[in-house]
Amino acid sequence: MLFAATLGLVSWWIGGTFHKGVAEVVPGKNVIGILALGYGQTSGKPHKSKKASAVSS
Repeated sequence: MLFAATLGLVSWWIGGTFHKGVAEVVPGKNVIGILALGYGQTSGKPHKSKKASAVSS
């Protein structure tokens, strides 16, 4: 995902909440996540994040 961003791609990660639907489409496989990549109309917006000092020592 980080490398895709350096290429100007927008990414979207889906994990853990879609198992039943994917199991029907991809029988016999254990899908743990889906990553969608593409060129978006906008570059998205940054998420709120804490400073490193707030979550580590």
